[in-house]
Amino acid sequence: MFAANNKISGRQTARLLTFDLLGYSALVIPSMLAQMAGRDGIFSVFLGIGAGFLYLRLLKAVLEQTDGGFGDCLRKKCGRFIGNLLKAGYYVYFILLAARVAELFAELVVEELLEKQFRLILVILMVLVYYGVSGGIEGRARIYEILFWILLIPLFLMLLLALPAVDTDYWTPVFSEGIGDVLQGGYQVFLGIPALSVIPFLAGCVREKKQIYRCGKWALLFTGGILVVLYLILLGMFGAEGLKTLDYPAVTMMSRIQMTGGFLKRTDAFMFAVWFFTLYALLNSLVFSAGNLWNRKQEHIRWWLLFETVLVLLLADVFYRWSEFKLYYEVFFRYVGTPFVVIVPVVFLLLLKKEQTGNENL
Repeated sequence: MFAANNKISGRQTARLLTFDLLGYSALVIPSMLAQMAGRDGIFSVFLGIGAGFLYLRLLKAVLEQTDGGFGDCLRKKCGRFIGNLLKAGYYVYFILLAARVAELFAELVVEELLEKQFRLILVILMVLVYYGVSGGIEGRARIYEILFWILLIPLFLMLLLALPAVDTDYWTPVFSEGIGDVLQGGYQVFLGIPALSVIPFLAGCVREKKQIYRCGKWALLFTGGILVVLYLILLGMFGAEGLKTLDYPAVTMMSRIQMTGGFLKRTDAFMFAVWFFTLYALLNSLVFSAGNLWNRKQEHIRWWLLFETVLVLLLADVFYRWSEFKLYYEVFFRYVGTPFVVIVPVVFLLLLKKEQTGNENL
């Protein structure tokens, strides 16, 4: 399944996590944030990123107490039955989130580039995901390391070119929304960075485990900075009311930018590479983490990955064809899935502390 020794460097880990965090958050957060907090959404971004740092601190404490995979540690500390139940919860969370990301990816391609080809696009995407995951994390990390600045420098250029279209009057007045709306927006931002939940499952894949927390901080700070700039630009271009009506405002913004010289007419198509590789990276990480939960024999791993890839494909098609299932998933993700991946590390640390206290009393 894995190339070489299945270990990646700290720099590769930071860039991998940045790709995982950036694409999904930049697509889904701005419009939802405008609906919840309007012009005060910028404060929600700071709250959500702050919550992300607190969650990272929690995961750092977990990593310091795990020798091997987090899934194995759960079974050791919580018992075989409860541990397997918790691992199953993570599995459902990763697979459903991967299906939602795959559906978002294919839907974006249909709306922006190729019409009425959803299933074909989805099948091609999942074939690429299977190829990427079965090839090992090292190969993917090397590719992301090479592509990192190749993709992000054009993104920075697009943001810079969008500045003349910004009307700062749209940024005011601030403090016009209630505290509850800003808090809800902050939770929405936290929901938009779900890739943090894969961090405990990277413990066996990074050369130095202590680097994971530092890489996560860098990736989250980098992503948070881009979200702040992106939200201010989008708010200044479309206003709070206009931003609410857009499905993918970041993509719409790219389509309105005109490059000087007329050599590039479709900047949105050009910038689609950013969304392609970032969403693809997140899909790979989610499928990889789901497959990494269980100790499977080496000769069976590819078959399990194939099963998981097909499962994600089928669920993504269900999300696309029946919108009510997507609504059910959003409720699950907001009120069940995300609290689950936050509470489990807390329970794990409490059980560990209880065990250590018991040993000291003996």
